[in-house]
Amino acid sequence: MTFNASRANVLTAAAEFYGDGLAGVEPFPRWAAPAAKATGNGVLYLTYLTPSQSYTATGLSIVTGGAAGATPTLCRMGVYTIDAAGAGALVAAIANDTTLFATASTKYARAFDAGGGLPTSYAYRAGQRYAHGVLILSAAAFPTFKGVDLATQSGLFALAPRLFGQLTGQTDLPASFVAASLAASTQDAAIWIGAI
Repeated sequence: MTFNASRANVLTAAAEFYGDGLAGVEPFPRWAAPAAKATGNGVLYLTYLTPSQSYTATGLSIVTGGAAGATPTLCRMGVYTIDAAGAGALVAAIANDTTLFATASTKYARAFDAGGGLPTSYAYRAGQRYAHGVLILSAAAFPTFKGVDLATQSGLFALAPRLFGQLTGQTDLPASFVAASLAASTQDAAIWIGAI
């Protein structure tokens, strides 16, 4: 088979359509994220991904659904590396920003912060398992986020590798977690959180 520029363009377009437009550093294609996932207080919502290419990111983005948040005291997103046992280690994060998620149906993008000794840019490695997470603390309304509705696919939740999970009782992004501490069955959608 002869490989030429026109075929390369077709393959590139196909990769972008199927969600590889950010060098594979989004958990699933954006067009497949019509659901609005509700969130709760002190719950770290994790969506897992394995990049197909290496990529250096400087932040994370997320899109609110039909409901906005109100008067939060903490809004953060982070990147975790996932080891063979399913344990996570925080490798990059955005600083607390309580202006986030105040408007429905809006994309929010924030740069990584150097607080806690974390980097302001992070080099994703192709083939490494990661999780993107979002955490909110509030005594008022919580936003919804765009994602994939998996409510009718509960039989797939137990299959490895994990697609999503949640860690309750958090007051800030944890530096690490173990797989046994995560719950999956109560989360009926995977939230789209992409690298920028």
